[in-house]
Amino acid sequence: MLATTPGPRRARRAAAVVAVLVGAAALGACSGAADSEPSGAASAVSVPSDALLPESDGGVAPQDDASAGATASPSPSASAGGGAACADLQAAWNETNKALVDLSPQHPRALVHSFRTASKAMASVEPPDAVADAWGDMTDYLGAVDEALQDVEADDAAAVARAVEGAVDADDTATATTASKDITTYISAGCQG
Repeated sequence: MLATTPGPRRARRAAAVVAVLVGAAALGACSGAADSEPSGAASAVSVPSDALLPESDGGVAPQDDASAGATASPSPSASAGGGAACADLQAAWNETNKALVDLSPQHPRALVHSFRTASKAMASVEPPDAVADAWGDMTDYLGAVDEALQDVEADDAAAVARAVEGAVDADDTATATTASKDITTYISAGCQG
């Protein structure tokens, strides 16, 4: 089977969608804290310092519910009025943003995996009414791309580009960008709003 490369126009459009998503991801992960950027290689997304990373990523080992309650203190966002629901929302948003880092049409398999991961993360949480519309817009956007990629050969850059291009348009991307800003504002305010 010959590998095909996307045409220049299609590649530019897919790259534009990816660029907007990376920009939205960067907006979504910002917590406003100057020290929230993890040490190491620079990234387009900063992860809040109170985010729990899996042990395999250099974080702490997961704890069962009983020991977690006894030893963990709530994050500032969780204790700011949103409680466990805010912490869940923040965790899902962080996972979504981490999945959308460094997307590139030149790496179609990684792009497909990123959209699947982000879509699952967004769908895993029931948002409160105050952010439900924005959360729904972003969930729909990521879900549309994920669904379009379901039957696409993940190593076929041209097919992946066509699927992304066919799934969302400029208006959808603008809606997702606005949703990302609204979600970020809500979570940064401790889920108050």
